[in-house]
Amino acid sequence: MATTYLIDSNVLIYATNEDSEFHPQALEVVRKVLEGKIRACVAYQNLHELYAVITDPKRVERPLSPRDAREVIEFYIKARNIRKSNISNALELLKKYDVHDDEN
Repeated sequence: MATTYLIDSNVLIYATNEDSEFHPQALEVVRKVLEGKIRACVAYQNLHELYAVITDPKRVERPLSPRDAREVIEFYIKARNIRKSNISNALELLKKYDVHDDEN
């Protein structure tokens, strides 16, 4: 079975936040997931965290408006190559798929 990765909130945040020094790398990861080159899932909690951070002027240099942030969230929800999970079944997904970070 192919490995499926759980996308961390920070990857989504960095991919969205063009001012982040990690933006290019995070955007590349997201691009590969969207193209189906990397199998990945995201918990809805990650999308909540993404929204909270990218709209907060204390946490990002140029926060998005709530409307723009909703569009980003909707994009990820509609993305076919990203499996979605709620928190209650996140552990089942971690067990079902060989989810791990590349460092281990």
